[in-house]
Amino acid sequence: MSLPAIMKLLGHRDYKMTLRYTQISDETLGREYFESLTRTAERYELPCPERSGDQHPSRTDPKRLLQDTIRWVTKNLSHGPLHVEAKLLVRRLEGARHELQRLRKITPTPKG
Repeated sequence: MSLPAIMKLLGHRDYKMTLRYTQISDETLGREYFESLTRTAERYELPCPERSGDQHPSRTDPKRLLQDTIRWVTKNLSHGPLHVEAKLLVRRLEGARHELQRLRKITPTPKG
């Protein structure tokens, strides 16, 4: 289950309290990470500078996609009525970027 669902189920108002009683699995983290990437790509047009050929860096490199998304959210949403939500989203995206870097260190890169 996702953390917000568990928070609601337990009646907690603060995620820190819920984290005392739960453990987030790698499977849940991975699933929610890829779901957030999909939602972000569907919602926002992200910068896609072209390289030679048909490949777009932000489509082929998840780390770059996350960095572009963080930059876009910071630039476009950090001022105004959505600044609190934007700050929380950036924090979650930075956590996902950190987790991706960790996973890349322990996962062999496929040769293509």
